[in-house]
Amino acid sequence: VLGLSLEEAARGCVREVQGEIARACAVCSGSGLASAQTCASCGGEGQQRQALWFGWLTASVSCEACGGAGTPCRPCPGGGGTAHEAPRRYRGRLRIPPGVREGQRLQARVRVQGGEGQQPLDVRISLQPHEFLTLEADGTVRVDVPVDGFAWVAGHWIEVPTPYGLRQMRLQRGALTYRIRNEGFPATPEGPRADCLVTVVPLFPQELNSRQSALLDKLVAANTGDARSEAGARVQAWAGRVAQWQARAPAED
Repeated sequence: VLGLSLEEAARGCVREVQGEIARACAVCSGSGLASAQTCASCGGEGQQRQALWFGWLTASVSCEACGGAGTPCRPCPGGGGTAHEAPRRYRGRLRIPPGVREGQRLQARVRVQGGEGQQPLDVRISLQPHEFLTLEADGTVRVDVPVDGFAWVAGHWIEVPTPYGLRQMRLQRGALTYRIRNEGFPATPEGPRADCLVTVVPLFPQELNSRQSALLDKLVAANTGDARSEAGARVQAWAGRVAQWQARAPAED
């Protein structure tokens, strides 16, 4: 099993693989026992006749020599009774294609200690959990990004992490979900990339401090408090209409 980060799996890479491999014993084919032979005590029947109190009465009991198997269970001398040869080191390099997925099997070419030339080795891929990126079945990558609420309103630029590094993205007031094209995972190994979906979480203060309140007052004054601005002109026109309506309204008793 070879563990890969989401970034390595998305981009593709070359990894070194090494470890130990223990093959089945060639003598016993992995059974751990010597080749089967007929038990000399029971003749291969696994049972023996045992005399009782009277000589003409006997009973069948399991053969003690072979445990009832009919063949003696002696450890194989080839693997020392372990059913495997002594572990041998292997080492090689494995090319990871872009877009490899969890559980996919790749074949590496490795050199085994004591062997000649290179030999094939099956390697199963395991994708490690990411801190904040989520991979979907179609290759879409999702990420949630906390942003300053006022920066969101102002439409500032932010940096968004993708499997290929940080990407610039401009916030839009009122929009919470964004799509960055071709920054997701390849839909198929070495195929075209899917998209990265970004969900922003605007953060506003629960209570304004004195400095924030003063800054907002200045913002209001520069917006609707300025009759030269479009917002200021509309608010003043609205105030004039309300004043006329109030002047025509009958007085309360």
